[in-house]
Amino acid sequence: MTDVFFYTGFTFFSILFYLPSFWARFAFSGSRFSIAKFWGVTAYNFIFMFIHMDFINTRNIPLVGEKDNSVIGWLSFFMLFAYSFSIPTPWERRRWFSRNQTHPGSISVQIEKNQTISLPKKSFLLLTMTKLLSSMHIYLLIIACAGFHTVIMMWIAIQFIDVGVMAARIATTSCFIILSICGLRYLPEKLRKI
Repeated sequence: MTDVFFYTGFTFFSILFYLPSFWARFAFSGSRFSIAKFWGVTAYNFIFMFIHMDFINTRNIPLVGEKDNSVIGWLSFFMLFAYSFSIPTPWERRRWFSRNQTHPGSISVQIEKNQTISLPKKSFLLLTMTKLLSSMHIYLLIIACAGFHTVIMMWIAIQFIDVGVMAARIATTSCFIILSICGLRYLPEKLRKI
C-alpha cells in the first residue's frame, strides 16, 4: 500500500515541480528573453535533473530515502528530457495548438529586392558593431546549449553503457562537436530573424 502512495506522490510532485519550468519556457521566450532568465531557468532545471538522475542511479530521493526505481524510474528518465527541452529561447515559442496563429504584436513588412537604404558612416559602423555583438551572443548561446545537452546525453548514455574513461571522453567530445556544428549551421538564421 505504501508503494501506491509513493508512486502517486512521486508522480504528482514530479509534475508539480516541472510546471514552473514548462511555464518559463513560453513566458521567458521571445521579447521577454534575457540571459539572467535563461541561466535561472537552466539552474532550476539542472537541480531537478540531478535529483532525477540520482534517483535513477542510486535509488535515493532527498527527504524520502531509498526506494525501488524499477517502475517509477522511467518517469524520472522522461523528466530528464522534459527538463532539458524546457529552457527559454530568444525566439518566440508557440504552443502546439497555436502554430498557425500569428503573434498579436508582430508586423509583417516586405521589402523589394532592389531597394537600398543609405546610412551615414557612423550609423553604419554602429549597425555593424551591433550585428557583430548580436552574432557573438547567438554563437555563444548555441555553443552553451550544445554543451548543456551533451552533458545530459552523455550522462544518460554512461548510465546504461559501461565504457572506459577514454571512450567516454571521445564520445563526449564528438557529441559536443556534432551538436555545435549542427546548431551553428541551422540556428543562427532562425535567431537573426527575431
